[in-house]
Amino acid sequence: MKKIFLAIVVLVLLSVTSSSCSKSDSSAVSPANNELFIQYKYNGVVYKHTVETLNSLKKNILGYSGADNTYKRISLNIPLVPVAGTFSVVDQPSNVNSYEALFESGTDYFYGTSGNITISVSNSTIIEGTFQFSGDNGSGNVVVITEGSFRANK
Repeated sequence: MKKIFLAIVVLVLLSVTSSSCSKSDSSAVSPANNELFIQYKYNGVVYKHTVETLNSLKKNILGYSGADNTYKRISLNIPLVPVAGTFSVVDQPSNVNSYEALFESGTDYFYGTSGNITISVSNSTIIEGTFQFSGDNGSGNVVVITEGSFRANK
């Protein structure tokens, strides 16, 4: 009887230790966590583009897609060394410390004159955050961009 009991205890211990051990795979990172994108809502439709980061006097986070009548372009201009926080969108291209936004789609081409850009992550490689802004498209119509978010290379 003692041999059977000992065999059962050994089997239970083996099954517990083998089920609690698993191979660690450090490369199993969710693609969504590393995806670079810029996304926003315009006229009730969500658009998502691959994002580029350009550095000059300011950092430009840019996304565009389409051709002719479907062309859309969005651009966020922020200081070269962004920090976490929420910043007002202004139309001051000569100010390297300002936060600006530009949108283009067909006849809607405008610089944001109100809204904000929120930087939630700014580390050595990535910058990410949210935005919303609006402005006059030159025809007296106010165009609004909402539910914006981005993740870009720094």
